Amino acid sequence: EKAQKDRADKLAKEKAEKAEAQKRAAAEEARLTKMREENLQRMMGQMGGGSPAGTGGTVAKEASYSNSYKGKIQAAIKANLIFNRSISGNPAVEIDIRVGPGGTIISQRIKTPSGNKEWDDAVLRAVERTGTLPRDVDGKVPEHLVVSYTPSDLMRP
Repeated sequence: EKAQKDRADKLAKEKAEKAEAQKRAAAEEARLTKMREENLQRMMGQMGGGSPAGTGGTVAKEASYSNSYKGKIQAAIKANLIFNRSISGNPAVEIDIRVGPGGTIISQRIKTPSGNKEWDDAVLRAVERTGTLPRDVDGKVPEHLVVSYTPSDLMRP
């Protein structure tokens, strides 16, 4: 009789722990969903208001992403950007990047040249050397994005 009671108590405890784990998982999923929705709303608002002043290169893509993701992409590419020449002005180059599901860069091409071939090639090589882009906070990587860099971006921390 005591063994049955112990077994029943153990089953009840396991059931309660399982229910608690499911409750925590549901709460976490709700939190992530809310965060994604807030990010989407914020980005939709920014789209109507023009482009904010950037720090470092800019990243544009088809779907939503977190604020920190933009910085991760910029840092990953900037770490591979090698350019030691002096350029007059601050020409911007836009690179169109296609990305595989795991973050592997499939292709990159110059979308809008800066007018300085050496600068354009340096940024293109940096994207190529990066190889794999980091995942966003939700674990996803965009299929397509456009990055824009200027020589002054190299001077920013």
